[in-house]
Amino acid sequence: MKLSKKLTNKGRKHLTNIEHLSLVIGTGNNSDIETATNILSNVSNNLNKLGRLTSLELQAIKGVTEKKAAYILACMELGVRRQATPIEQRPKISQSSDAYNVLLADLMD
Repeated sequence: MKLSKKLTNKGRKHLTNIEHLSLVIGTGNNSDIETATNILSNVSNNLNKLGRLTSLELQAIKGVTEKKAAYILACMELGVRRQATPIEQRPKISQSSDAYNVLLADLMD
């Protein structure tokens, strides 16, 4: 099964780090999996170490081009920004009056 199909059908938690990384740098084919394996081996499978690599350090790994390094760095930065984003607190709705209070402003227009 293609990795993109596996991701769509089974969900993101069913892919390994190597599979996710191979989709980031390409289509998840055997060559991309080999490159992803090289990258993660280089950082002892530690995603925190991967996030600290520079573009030139990534490009020193077999199979990593400037473009692939940019994709990886962009994804790692998105992960950092996601962690820094506060989680929105949703109001708890346990009865109809709670829903009414949440929707009141929209209902008035």
